[in-house]
Amino acid sequence: MKALVVSIALLFVAGCASLPVSSSASQSGSTGGNTRYECSAYQSGTHVLTLPVPSDGETLVSVKLHGDSIEAIYSEVGLMKIWSFTDKIYIRVKPDMSAQYYDFTSADDGEQRTPEAMFECKKRK
Repeated sequence: MKALVVSIALLFVAGCASLPVSSSASQSGSTGGNTRYECSAYQSGTHVLTLPVPSDGETLVSVKLHGDSIEAIYSEVGLMKIWSFTDKIYIRVKPDMSAQYYDFTSADDGEQRTPEAMFECKKRK
């Protein structure tokens, strides 16, 4: 897990394009503890995304997008919360409660990208 956190930290510092997925992640498929981020599409305000925060040391969670469940690995880097779907697709929530969806599947090594989608989130318990 420590290697995952260090790798993700380097991603944001260096602007790299990949996030390694840890094979040591808990495989419970948890929907998370009581804490979650409820996110709405920018400008429309329509709720589209629920990002659960796992409890009890788990890292595998079930993210809800338009009611569909998608498994993700949860991690934290500093004050950011990150849900990784693959090593190159992830959502991050920043301290200002804005969230961004990034997809680097067709990116060159070291390529920087703008988010493909942006959300406004509220933390719920």
